[in-house]
Amino acid sequence: MKKSKYNIFMVGYSPSYACWFPLPYEIVTDPRKADIAWWIGGADIDCKAITGEKVGSHTYIDPRSSKEEIAGWEYFKDKNVFKVGTCKGHQNLACFSGAKIIQHSRHPHIHPIITKEGKEIECVSLHHQQILVDEKYTGLKENKDYELIGWTEKLSPFHLNGEDEDYSFPLDYKEPEIIWFPKTKSFGVQSHPEMMGGSTQFVKYCQKNLLEKLKECNF
Repeated sequence: MKKSKYNIFMVGYSPSYACWFPLPYEIVTDPRKADIAWWIGGADIDCKAITGEKVGSHTYIDPRSSKEEIAGWEYFKDKNVFKVGTCKGHQNLACFSGAKIIQHSRHPHIHPIITKEGKEIECVSLHHQQILVDEKYTGLKENKDYELIGWTEKLSPFHLNGEDEDYSFPLDYKEPEIIWFPKTKSFGVQSHPEMMGGSTQFVKYCQKNLLEKLKECNF
């Protein structure tokens, strides 16, 4: 049910990440008051601690922020709280939901994504890691464990694992950009809508899908 105002708790306090949230909201510092928990960007995620993957030579972990992000998940995972993640936050939520991490790749700062409706829109990119949801590597099933809302098709020329080895994906491999995990009520955006104007197609598309998921979960 739509609220008059949503209480957003930032996991890794940085209110600017929520600036594109499409409904009235207030940033709260007490997690007990949260309707929405929001994981922000930052250094690489602690894949060893979260997924058990070996840490590759291109991965740089901030132990303090990683500890806070994992603690946030432990607190919120069983609560009726909607979850949002941006960039590193998107990667954290994905891995908490059963995904893994591609530890090194390369995207241009501005690039197009393909939406589930088949349209192309531009986004702002500041990441070298990506989430990995392919059933072959994770056991996750598309349209059951996750919904891919936006993606690029093998935009990066390489996708390295913790051994610094390339996965050698096929040309039509979909690199997740916007994703939804229904079981954990987690909505993730790899790019940075907070850095783009509110009238851009990308921000509007993220807002539209976020609103749909809030309604779907009766928030």
